[in-house]
Amino acid sequence: MTCSIRNVLLTLSVAQILLSCNSQQKILSPTVATRLPPLQESVVNIPLKIYAKPYLDKAALTTPSQFNSTSWPNFLHSSCDFRYKYRFIRSGLRFSCADNKATITFLGNYQVAASKTVCAFGKQVTPWITGSCGFNPEPMRRVEINVVSTFHFMPDYTIRSSSGVGKISPVDKCTVTALNADITGFVIDNIRSSVAAFGSSLDQTIAGINFLPLIKKIGMAVGRKLPLSSYGYIKINPSAVKVGTFGYIGDTLHIVAGLACYPEVSSDSTNHATTSLLPPLSTVPLEGGFVINANATYTYLYIDSLLTRLVKNKPLLIKRKTFMINQIKVKGLVNNMIELSFRFSGSKSGTVFLTGTPALDVKSQVISLPDLNYSVQSKDIVLSLGKTFFNKRIISSIRKKAVIKMSDVYRQSKAKLDAALNHHFTRDVFTTGNSREIQLTGLVVEKNNLLFQVRATGNMNVTFAK
Repeated sequence: MTCSIRNVLLTLSVAQILLSCNSQQKILSPTVATRLPPLQESVVNIPLKIYAKPYLDKAALTTPSQFNSTSWPNFLHSSCDFRYKYRFIRSGLRFSCADNKATITFLGNYQVAASKTVCAFGKQVTPWITGSCGFNPEPMRRVEINVVSTFHFMPDYTIRSSSGVGKISPVDKCTVTALNADITGFVIDNIRSSVAAFGSSLDQTIAGINFLPLIKKIGMAVGRKLPLSSYGYIKINPSAVKVGTFGYIGDTLHIVAGLACYPEVSSDSTNHATTSLLPPLSTVPLEGGFVINANATYTYLYIDSLLTRLVKNKPLLIKRKTFMINQIKVKGLVNNMIELSFRFSGSKSGTVFLTGTPALDVKSQVISLPDLNYSVQSKDIVLSLGKTFFNKRIISSIRKKAVIKMSDVYRQSKAKLDAALNHHFTRDVFTTGNSREIQLTGLVVEKNNLLFQVRATGNMNVTFAK
C-alpha cells in the first residue's frame, strides 16, 4: 500500500513518473506554497549541423566555368589603338565560412592576346602589333580568385548577402614581349569586373529565397496549444527567436538556432488565446543548451485517469494478502490538502481514503506529506482490514515513506529522457542530446487543479545528414 501512495504522489508532481519506496528518507519541514513562483524565461538553443556538400555542388554547377571577354574569340576594341581578348577557365570551388562571412576560392587558367597600333584622327595608320600569353604552345597562365559574401539574417526571416571580389592573385604574370608590356594588371582588372557581376547575381538569387510560407506555418502552430503525447497540451508562448553566426567545418555548416519562451502545460485543450506571428528574428552569439521552465495545470479528473492508467491491476502484497488497485481518485480539499482514494479488490475489496498536504522543499528537492492520515470515511475499511493497519505506528511509517526525492526521480528517469532527445525522424535527420537536471520549483494544491512548476536543463543537437 505504501508503494502505491508514493507512486501516486510522484505522478502528481512529475505527471508521468513512478518511484519506488524509500523508507530511509528523513522527513523535512517544508513550507506549503499558495501560488507558483514567477515563471522564468525558458531558453532553448539548438546547434544545427547541415551537410552542405550537395548545396555547394549545386552552386558550383550554377557558377560560370568560364569568364571571357566580349565577342570572344574575336578581339574587343577598347580604343582605336588597342584591342584585346581573354579567356579565364576556373577550377573547382573551395568554400570556407566563419562568422557569417563565406569565402569562395577557385584557381583558374587564363590566356590573353592584345594588339597595339598607331591612330591619327581616329583612324588606324599602322599595322597591328600582336602579342599573347597562354596560347599554344605556351601553357595557360594561372591566377587565384576569392569571392567574399557576408550574410545577414533579417528580422522578417529573410536573408541578405553582400558579395564582392576579395582578392585576385596572379600566380603567373603575363609579359608580352612584342608589345614590351606587362599586361597582367589589365587582365586581372577585366577578370575582376566579370567576377563582380557574378557576385551581384548571387546576391539577387539569395534575396529571392522566400521562407515566409514556412515561417507562417510555424507561427500558427506555436501560437496554439499542441498535444503533448498523452500528458495534456503545451503552449509555447515564444518571446524571442534568435540565430547565431554560422561557420563551415569539413563539409558541414554549423549554426545555433535559439528560442526564448514561457511554456505552459495543462490538461485543457481549449485555446483561450492564439497568436499567428513569431517574434522578429535577431542575430546574437549563441551557445548550445536548453533551460526550460514551465508551469503546468492539471485538473484532478485528468490526474485520476492518468494515475489509474499507470497503476491499474498491478498486484500489491500486504500482510501476505494480495490486492489489486482498480481505480485511483484525487480530490482537492481546503487548506491546500488533497484526498486520495484507492478502490481495490482481491483478498479484500473496498476503498481507502487518505488525506494530506503535499509540500515541496525547493532547496532539498523533497516532496512530503507530513500530515498524511486516513479519512473518517475509511473507518469501515479499518474494521475490514484490521485496526493494526491504521495504528499510529503504521501511519507514521507511511508518512516517512510517502516522500519523493527529486534527485532519485531524475536518476531513475534519465535514461528515458535522454532516449527522447536522441531520435531519428528520418534516416538523414536526427537529434542527439542529453538531460543534465530536473528540478521542481513550485507545487500548489488548489481545490480544482494541481499546479506545479518544473525546470529542466540539458542540450540537444539537430543534424541534417543530407
